[in-house]
Amino acid sequence: MLEKFYSKFQRVTSNRLYIPELDGIRTFGLFMVICFHGYAYYRNKATAPFAEDMASFSGLDQLMINFHIALPIFFMLSAFILSIPFANQYINGGKKTDIKKYYLRRLTRVEPPYFTVIILLFILLLATKTNMTIAGNIFNPSHYFSGPITFKELWPSLVASLCYVHLIVMQHAPYLTVVAWSLEVEIQYYCSGPLLFKIYTLKKYTRRIIMILATIAIVLLHDVYQPKTETIYWFFQFFIMGIFLADLYVTDVGTKTFKNNWILVPFLIALGGILYLPKYTQILQTEKLFASIPLPFLIAFFIFTSIKNPLIKKLFSNKIMTIIGGMGYSIYLLHYPVISFVGHFTTSIRITNHFLPNAIFHLLVVMASIFPVAAVFFLYVEKPFMASKWVEKLGKKKEKVVVE
Repeated sequence: MLEKFYSKFQRVTSNRLYIPELDGIRTFGLFMVICFHGYAYYRNKATAPFAEDMASFSGLDQLMINFHIALPIFFMLSAFILSIPFANQYINGGKKTDIKKYYLRRLTRVEPPYFTVIILLFILLLATKTNMTIAGNIFNPSHYFSGPITFKELWPSLVASLCYVHLIVMQHAPYLTVVAWSLEVEIQYYCSGPLLFKIYTLKKYTRRIIMILATIAIVLLHDVYQPKTETIYWFFQFFIMGIFLADLYVTDVGTKTFKNNWILVPFLIALGGILYLPKYTQILQTEKLFASIPLPFLIAFFIFTSIKNPLIKKLFSNKIMTIIGGMGYSIYLLHYPVISFVGHFTTSIRITNHFLPNAIFHLLVVMASIFPVAAVFFLYVEKPFMASKWVEKLGKKKEKVVVE
């Protein structure tokens, strides 16, 4: 019975290099991003009753802000996964990657669930005349709707989100769901990926030195030039490190070293650095270079150790972790609307007169609500599109109907 349950939620993948522990890492990132958004929502909505009590939780506030680092982890995972076939091709002389199929796969895998969520939220917001899924612009907290939402206000945001240009055109986070901004950054990487992967044609040490120096250089450049909106520019260092990791992975670098138990010590240090380096302030802007420069390297070490060390691999590749991570796209698309909906009720509930127990209660209810909603969406919307040849199958079904 349990095996049937697990098999129902297993991801569909055509990737011959599927690495299950990456889904476990994605689960870890999802936990952080849900805590980040859930905590921020509750803190903003329930400030007044706990004003004095909340002043003593500055350390917790900073940790929750640092949980925003889940996004760079997702970006690096994405870069790593998409780079592997190209790294095999250019470095090991493996099977040539069909660029047309690469772009078609991105289109048929990513777009249907995203379009479904965005359009459903558009309809829901207009039908309810509420801004329940809108927290304003997380990069400019002063930007909020001041009244009922209208078609005129929402329509441009819908079109911009569907075209993945909301941040560039509208210059603020998407109205329909604030998390859509990060998907726009992902699309920018998908489009530029095949060009970036040409670096694998260079000699081993040349390409690795270039990627390391480029990672440092882009962080330094952030301190000089800061555009007003979020694009791949702000996160390019994490994508570069993902490409770098794919290089190490396909050339089997460090396999013996990373199998040793002593590697757990630097792994825990890296994890501590990822969680506690004071990279972000309340408005999510880079705070200090000393935190920003080592961050992509710490995340890279964390990911690479997780797929090389047997003990950590076992942790991240267990069935529950891989199932949650396998439906991570559904969870990510839906978690903020669920937080906003559930938050309408949890922010008015008081289980004690202290902030922390109420905030924990809110987060537990939020998590308990997100996973069932995401599971249904995954099974009936996302999973059918995970099969790489669903477009061809659809075409064959149509032909069969015509013949009959």
